[in-house]
Amino acid sequence: MKNSLNDILVFKRKDIKKKYLKEKTVIEITEKQLIKDFKPESINFIERDKCEYNVEYKQIIPYVLVTYLNKMACYQRNGSENRLHGKYSVGIGGHVEKQDYVYQALIPTIHNAIYRELSEEFLDFNFYKTSLAFLGVINEELTEVGHTHIGFVYLLNTAKQFAPGKELDNLEWLDIADIYEKDLELWSKLALELM
Repeated sequence: MKNSLNDILVFKRKDIKKKYLKEKTVIEITEKQLIKDFKPESINFIERDKCEYNVEYKQIIPYVLVTYLNKMACYQRNGSENRLHGKYSVGIGGHVEKQDYVYQALIPTIHNAIYRELSEEFLDFNFYKTSLAFLGVINEELTEVGHTHIGFVYLLNTAKQFAPGKELDNLEWLDIADIYEKDLELWSKLALELM
């Protein structure tokens, strides 16, 4: 398979265990279990346009909940994914790109994508002032976006409130209890179940 820097990380749906592909999936696991279930040798990179609506593939999305003390970052969607506009999200992240790839090493590849995405989303992001913990996997088969994406959920605790970039210009740092009052996207609701 030809790879380019514009390709994104996907797994073929047939290579993903059925327990991850239920209508609504929230599974708390370790990174060690993650690499047993999502085998590095099954990693594929294909052009985003060729898999965005192709249900034969699941695009891997690191979905990061960012906290500072007892506050969590929350924002209203207005970025590149039009199908989510208007909903509130507590997940920050995006596709895993070819530039993030560490040969046959899923976890370092995911971590590279997380740090790249957070550096793009926050103007003053510094990963030295953070701690990152894997929480589990989320998936849903109820929406058009859900049919082709699967989320690897992480919790990032920070030592400061980072300044948001353009796509997060309406970001708020809210008490977790207040987040539930927002019109949250489904993935955020699922990810919060892992807290």
